[in-house]
Amino acid sequence: MKRNKTVKIVAVTLAVLLLAGGGTAAGVLLGRNGKTVNVFSLYDIGQTDLWMDQTQYEGNVRAENLQAVYLSDTQQLKEIFVKAGDSVKKGDRLAAFDTTLSDLELDRQQITVQKLELNLAADRAELRRINGLKPYVPPAPAPEPEPERLTPADLPLRTGGDGSPERPFVYLWNDACVYDEAFVDGILPRIAAEPETAEAETVEAPGAETAETPPTAAPVYAPAQATVVFQVRESDNPKGALRYTWGMVFTREPDGGYTFTVFEPDGSFDDAADPAPEIAPDEDGGGYTAAEIAQMRAEKQAEIQDAETQLKTERLKLRRLELEINTGVVTAALDGVVRDVATEEEARSEGKPVVTLSAGGAWRISAYVGELDLETLSVGAQVQVESWMDQGGVYEGKITEISHDPVSGGWYGGNGNPNVSYYPVTVEVAADAALQDGDYVSVTFNAAQGGAGLYVEAPFILKEGGRSYVYAMGENGRLEKRAIRTGKIYLGSTVEIVEGLTQEDYIAFPYGKDVRVGAKTVQADPSALYEGIYW
Repeated sequence: MKRNKTVKIVAVTLAVLLLAGGGTAAGVLLGRNGKTVNVFSLYDIGQTDLWMDQTQYEGNVRAENLQAVYLSDTQQLKEIFVKAGDSVKKGDRLAAFDTTLSDLELDRQQITVQKLELNLAADRAELRRINGLKPYVPPAPAPEPEPERLTPADLPLRTGGDGSPERPFVYLWNDACVYDEAFVDGILPRIAAEPETAEAETVEAPGAETAETPPTAAPVYAPAQATVVFQVRESDNPKGALRYTWGMVFTREPDGGYTFTVFEPDGSFDDAADPAPEIAPDEDGGGYTAAEIAQMRAEKQAEIQDAETQLKTERLKLRRLELEINTGVVTAALDGVVRDVATEEEARSEGKPVVTLSAGGAWRISAYVGELDLETLSVGAQVQVESWMDQGGVYEGKITEISHDPVSGGWYGGNGNPNVSYYPVTVEVAADAALQDGDYVSVTFNAAQGGAGLYVEAPFILKEGGRSYVYAMGENGRLEKRAIRTGKIYLGSTVEIVEGLTQEDYIAFPYGKDVRVGAKTVQADPSALYEGIYW
């Protein structure tokens, strides 16, 4: 029930904050006729037990005036020398075990611990490497060069090639250029072929003797071809953007004339330009940014903390195995009374001690709490204790001592912050908890407990002239402006009500044009606070 109410309070708080920030208020706060005002029961929108936050720290168990004798997986129970209710003296025999199986298990446990130590050392070395990384800082972008001013060239302008099909002439061209005989003669010179001699022709002249006219030599030219690609570019400049292009093949005929054909260049011709240099990839990968390094560091620190926790647990198991081999008979460590004796079957199935000896004692847990959480704790406050060990279990405990002298030696587990000081806190757990001397546990503190009382969200409270008020429903069912006395404020929004309200009261959200002394009221469900609010 308490958990469900907490969920409701969170929803109410969010709705109230939205309204206080200028959300849709009129339809939420007022009745349909615009004159009645919604009021809400403090049973629904208030709190009487305040548990705002939890923090968890590592703790270590010790027995105080208490001894619990457990049966491990590698032991067999041979004999129990006592029964419940017996009074025993320190040194009296309690139980005897067969530890034949412990030797083999000890070897395995030693290997497990060694592997964990090696893995932890590797994790710490990796953390040192990460801490040594320098963030990659990308170079500042070079300023963009001003666009080059292109001046027109004298056209037509040859920019490359030798006229062959593989390397055609490339000409910069524009609409004013013409490929006339002068242009063609420039790319396809006339080269005369060896002329052929014609036969002599006889001409008879009247009244004269017959004479021979010398033959006339006809000019003949060697055949030739030239391939040309024409380009039209912006600003009539070789560096200007290409607008369009075409190609032509000119052929010299034997009589000196020429013919041509047109083709579409495919861009694969060699225009005599040097190939662009290949850019080698960045082999270093550019490094890591500061944010990436911080994330890597946080992840590795979490891995190391988990590895340290596991190593502590496995080392404790190793110490207990070593003790098993050397101790076949367990004796009383104190004067006391045998509280309970279990059979081997009960001990294995229920995880309970085979013998529990007490002198009015209990389990004591030492934890170290950061200074930021210390002020929220008090002697007698309830905590939750969870065992890391195989027998497991979650138990209720209470704080019995809070030291105000910080411990030396740095950071102590849990939500540890190496930049704050840590203080010893002692927790007591009842003797019937399935704990063992030396166990490691997690201790969860309710770090912002306000205790019993009445608590209301701040937006329901008006501040005027240094005093606090609420609009509450009076005995006549109408609104009254009631002075209240407030106490502490938790997490900036939850206010302790010291005087002026009880859980039986109904109060209104104090904003809206119809919220005034004497206004009629209607009792509403908290859902009315967030009707009309769209997420």
